[in-house]
Amino acid sequence: MFRVIGPRAHRQNRDRLARLFDLRETVVRAAGPGVYACPVPEPGRDRFDTAESVYVLAGDGGVLQGCIRLNPTTSPHMLGDFLAPHCDVPAGPGIWEGSRLVIDTGSVPDPLDQFELRCRLALGMTAWCLDEGIGQIVWLVRHAHFSKVAETFRTQALGQPIHLAEGGGWIPAMSAIDLEALDHLIERLRIAPEIVADLIAAGLDQTGACIA
Repeated sequence: MFRVIGPRAHRQNRDRLARLFDLRETVVRAAGPGVYACPVPEPGRDRFDTAESVYVLAGDGGVLQGCIRLNPTTSPHMLGDFLAPHCDVPAGPGIWEGSRLVIDTGSVPDPLDQFELRCRLALGMTAWCLDEGIGQIVWLVRHAHFSKVAETFRTQALGQPIHLAEGGGWIPAMSAIDLEALDHLIERLRIAPEIVADLIAAGLDQTGACIA
């Protein structure tokens, strides 16, 4: 369903991480305006991929199709750097950053499959955080998806939407990681076809990422 690669597993997963960085670069370069925020100039591996980073990967049949990165806010991290001019980003041992969510829509064109892939990545992130005693995630949420993220995670905006050069608004936010969110994600996977049908009917663009 998903795989989590923590700091102690980086070395033995070098090939997987190399594929992850390649996937990031390929997907972000191919995406249209507004699909992915670009807080850092590097579309693939960036300066915030460190020895402390945790990666959640998901795919099908051994093929990597999506990923998200987690970083401690007690060390340099993307939003602490990028959002400094816009708002104060909370930091502490129990607060981590979620960033660089990428979905390979080229190999996963179906909206239902994309939705399920995002849910599996969120499940992996949530389960790992609960195991590690992490209670909050800070991230940059695509404006159009903010209410949907808030349906799963108790989420508060940290500032006004940020309009990036490539278009689209992104909201700095902090979300609670708890058992309620885990249960909600499991339920969303169970009724995924119904949810996706409603999203399509509402005209919400499901392409690409909802997290920068």
